[in-house]
Amino acid sequence: MSFYQITEFLKNDELIRLMETLKNWPNKMSSCFIQFALYTGLKRGEMFKLTWEDVDLVRKTVKLKSPKDKNCSCL
Repeated sequence: MSFYQITEFLKNDELIRLMETLKNWPNKMSSCFIQFALYTGLKRGEMFKLTWEDVDLVRKTVKLKSPKDKNCSCL
């Protein structure tokens, strides 16, 4: 058993096909969640830790909190 996980990336044509599929996906909440992950590159844990307090709709930013040093960065 390996402790290393191989990361695979979508090929450009696969990404285009996925984004087209998500545009017509019946569950808009899950579609938006997946698109947000793809556009930002956030990891699953970072996505699930976000709260509405981290979102600034006026400035169009999302605040990410570092668990190690309590610093924040914005997307």
